[in-house]
Formats: sequence, C-alpha cells, structure tokens
Amino acid sequence: MASDSALAALPLRRKACPSLLILAFIISNIRKKCPYLCSMPIPEKILSRKDEITSQFMQLVDEHVSDLLHGRTEIRFKPSDFASRLHIAPIHLTNTLKLTLNTSPCEVMEDRIVLEAQKMLDETVLSVADIGNLLGFPEPTNFNRFFKNMTGITPLQYRKNKILKY
Repeated sequence: MASDSALAALPLRRKACPSLLILAFIISNIRKKCPYLCSMPIPEKILSRKDEITSQFMQLVDEHVSDLLHGRTEIRFKPSDFASRLHIAPIHLTNTLKLTLNTSPCEVMEDRIVLEAQKMLDETVLSVADIGNLLGFPEPTNFNRFFKNMTGITPLQYRKNKILKY
C-alpha cells in the first residue's frame, strides 16, 4: 500500500478517490522502473469504447449481409444476436449506437437490407420472391410489406420505376 506522504506528493487540484490516487502512484512507479514503456509510440487516435463497439457492429452487419447474400445463412440476426457476438448486453449495444450513429441496431440492419434489395432489383433479373428469400424473408409477402414500409413503394414498383428512368 502506498504511504500517505507518497499520495500527498501527487499533484492533484481537487480531492480524488483514494483508489485513483493509488493507481496513479502505481503507474508512476512502473514508469520509473521500466522507462522503455514511456518511449513506446502512442497511437495517433485511440478509439473510445463506444466507437470500437460501433465499428465492430458495422463489421458484423457487413459480414451478416454477405452471409445472407451468399446463402451461408437464411436467418436475419436480431440486435441480441449482434450483442452476444460483441459480448455486450443488447441494451448497451442499442444505447451505444444511439450515441454514435443516432440510430438503433434494427434501423441499421433494416437500412442495409433495403440497400441490398435495391441493388439486387437494379442489377439482377431475380424475382422479388427470390431476392426476399436471399435477404432472410422466406415469405414474399413479408418482404413486400417490409420494402414498402421502408421505401413507400413495393419492390416491383421500384424495379419498374428504374426501368422507366433508363
């Protein structure tokens, strides 16, 4: 345990928690004993935990959508599935994404599904049912309803509008 005189020697402007003072004392002693630690380069930008969670979540979304499109999985993940893969609670994931992206995990996934659906409607001749099935909607009516709720038009109307524009 650090002595009171050693703790009193630490320059602090306001009263701090004793455990923080002890931690500061330990760190200063480590730096004295291992000066090479101080010479190690510090990364230019250290991501905060919330940024790290957001980045990892977006990477998981990309991987999951890729798995859906390539037939490696047929089931769309829920926020709790993403949270368990990140080893955090679902509410923590939701709160973190609300802070960093101002949106929820569901909205991120839904937006990504709509984007992929629009790409497939533009670039392929697959039927709407096949596109929906690839994106985790085994029932075509569920995909149609989802797409219409998100975009305001049905997938078939979207495809026809794109054809008319060209």
